[in-house]
Amino acid sequence: RTVFIGNLTTVCITDKNAYSELKKLCMGYGKVKAIRFRSIAFSDLLPRKIAFIQGKFHSERQTCNAYVEFIEEEAAKKCLELNGTIFQDKHLRVDLAGNEKGRDMKRSVFVGNLDFAAEEEDLWRHFGACGTVENVRIVRDPTTSIGKGFAYVQFSDRAAVTLALKMHDSELNGRKLRVQR
Repeated sequence: RTVFIGNLTTVCITDKNAYSELKKLCMGYGKVKAIRFRSIAFSDLLPRKIAFIQGKFHSERQTCNAYVEFIEEEAAKKCLELNGTIFQDKHLRVDLAGNEKGRDMKRSVFVGNLDFAAEEEDLWRHFGACGTVENVRIVRDPTTSIGKGFAYVQFSDRAAVTLALKMHDSELNGRKLRVQR
């Protein structure tokens, strides 16, 4: 009954209108029981709950993740249609929570030498010319939610991987990317 939504703007946390817009978007698939935000980067090393209440969000990390719990399981499955759609100028990554299907490595590339401040949206746009990007996952530090310098980009078909591999040594945010299978 729960979906994971990645690459949400943190404005959804701080602005009631943006939150309402997110909830309305999800309610198009069924009744929403709860929305819980996760992977929020904070500017101070306070306990997470206190930092959240005080609004001490990290100035260089503009995205977070959310878990949207629906009343009915069918609504969660229908909500998967949102994967790849643009919401608040960001491509959403939507998947069922607890989905252990893993990643299809034949349709994915590893991206190394990534700027620590890079956002998922940077990679969606950088690799979008190669083919339809299905999802982007930047590996982040669990404490700070700041990137560790590498990511995975998964495409909807294998042909895009060949084009993505040709982007080895291309520049993003002033750094030459290492693109590998």
